[in-house]
Amino acid sequence: MRADSTYFRRFKQPYRNAWELCSAIGWMLCAVYFFGLFQLKIIDRNLAVIVFGLCGAMFFWRLYEGWSILVARSYLHGYGTAFMSIQTLIKKTNPDHLWLGLGFEWTPDHSQKLYDLSKYSAKHWRLNKLALWLTGRSKSVMSDDDQGLAALHGLNCGETDIYRPLKNFEGGLCIVGTTQAGKGVFLGTAIAQAIIRGDVVITIDPKGGGRMENVIRKTCAIVGRDEPLIFTTDNDPGSVRLDPLYTYGSSGEIATRIISVMPPSSDGTFRAFAWAAVDTVAQALIELNISPSVRTIETHINNGINELLGLMLDKLIENKACPEWRQKALAFIKGSKKELENVDPLKLKISWYENFLDKTHHIRPIESALKVYHHSAEHYAKITASLIPVFALLNNGDMQKIISPDRNDPKDLRPIISLPDVIEQKQVLYIALGSMQNADVATAAASMMLADLASVAGHRYKLKKGGVRICLFVDEVSNVVNAPLIEILNKGAEGGIYTTVAMQTMADLEERLGSVAAARKVIGNLNNMVALRTKDGLTRDVFTETMGKTYIKHVDTSLSTHADNYSGIPSYNAGASHKSSSKREDIIPGEYYSMLPNCQFFANVSGGKLYKLRSPILIDENDYKETASEKDSAKPAKTADEEIREALELLEQDAEEKKEQA
Repeated sequence: MRADSTYFRRFKQPYRNAWELCSAIGWMLCAVYFFGLFQLKIIDRNLAVIVFGLCGAMFFWRLYEGWSILVARSYLHGYGTAFMSIQTLIKKTNPDHLWLGLGFEWTPDHSQKLYDLSKYSAKHWRLNKLALWLTGRSKSVMSDDDQGLAALHGLNCGETDIYRPLKNFEGGLCIVGTTQAGKGVFLGTAIAQAIIRGDVVITIDPKGGGRMENVIRKTCAIVGRDEPLIFTTDNDPGSVRLDPLYTYGSSGEIATRIISVMPPSSDGTFRAFAWAAVDTVAQALIELNISPSVRTIETHINNGINELLGLMLDKLIENKACPEWRQKALAFIKGSKKELENVDPLKLKISWYENFLDKTHHIRPIESALKVYHHSAEHYAKITASLIPVFALLNNGDMQKIISPDRNDPKDLRPIISLPDVIEQKQVLYIALGSMQNADVATAAASMMLADLASVAGHRYKLKKGGVRICLFVDEVSNVVNAPLIEILNKGAEGGIYTTVAMQTMADLEERLGSVAAARKVIGNLNNMVALRTKDGLTRDVFTETMGKTYIKHVDTSLSTHADNYSGIPSYNAGASHKSSSKREDIIPGEYYSMLPNCQFFANVSGGKLYKLRSPILIDENDYKETASEKDSAKPAKTADEEIREALELLEQDAEEKKEQA
């Protein structure tokens, strides 16, 4: 009998009553009947043994078939919310693989089941409580109050730990899901594994605080790593100060980091002028051995280049000019005798530089500054106006103290760090930006840090500094995506950066970048995708394109009857037809992405491997034990799920109280 025959298809699809159990009961009654005949000596022993054996074999065969249907239907009730301790995750963590979660590989057979399932209502395949109890799944199924379609994770009988090689994630991982769908849960699991492996971990969380920070702190404490460095945009005494301009290879890198704060959709011409203006000031500061900072660059952009130009010329005159340089330079300045007596000292220095200093001694910082000096002041003010909101964000209140730290301030004892320090010391850095309080400031800070990291990655690749794996995690990436982040996605793997980004919808990315094409370009640079619940049409379209297609079998059955007594002789005709065809369909229909339960997702990784997975919520086993030991023994016993949920609520309350106290 063919594997795609009607019988086998009917047996493989568990969306029906287990009629085989009725047959099993019938065979059991037959066995009892013939056993009775043997006891009454109506049939002889040899016949009784043959008939009894045949009835018993048929009984067990039909019982197995019916039981398989019940078990398969029980899995369609799904799985409830799962919890897992960090200690258990440590045992699961592999140094060369990423643990994705609990689930199974999605195959065309699962797609066929899903399409067939869509033909029935939930009542058609749901089991009663007795049947669920008999199959042993009454306590682990999804509650009716939970969100999503439980059957999506039940199309496979059972689940297992799913691992993929870390090498596959050099091309980046994108996590997409709506609010409360489980992005933070999966992201927290991935971050915890990176900490356990001993990698450099840099997490950018625009919202900040909450469960993710708690997971990072707990994991570091359990595995014995240094306490994580916490960076916040408010005046938190526990925050570190991070200087994104501390290390650089050229003035252009400094300009790129500051210009990265401008929205990606801003006008290209104004961005180019703004970049040139910042680059000119940065060149001058470097030439004068003044450490560039956002604060000093803003000051000289606003006040003009004259002061820095004069200082650079003074340095050059001291080394290269002859004692009579003033008289020689004055000869080239036009004006009356009185005007020449009161000539601007800077103008005199410029005259000497342009007319007497040998061109072999001309230097680029002064050349760039002279272009600004000779430029129309009015026009220069217009082209640098686009930098006003950039510096307003970066030097906003407390932000100025932590992103442009004053190393000589005796009152501020908070440590000053840089990203190269974090990488060299293999530390864990958590950047909490508080976007709910000030979204624009959070975006500006994240943009500069991503630009700094892109520069660091470039230097590491150029100097061939390997051996250190840098895991970058960016939540709500649509708020902070910029050109440097796209460069990290394109080439970060060459500098040892493994990037994981999370967002809610493609529409958010489109709004940030200004076009659907630009948003798709970012998604195209991410080789792996995790799809949680989403209702956005554009996002679901991207999912269906990414996951691919398969052939789905469709069966059309028709019946026809015809009665005819025209000839005087009554006649009756009947016919039946059975037509099977295959059509190429989405391997996962788009509407099911909006039906995923919390913390469940589809994953397309490793160049086409497709999985259906769920991610457990991480808790600390020690906290759970402490919470459980405080329970009153006189109270009625609770189930394990109830105790874990209560422990998790207490942990969240404790985290909120600590945050309020801080």
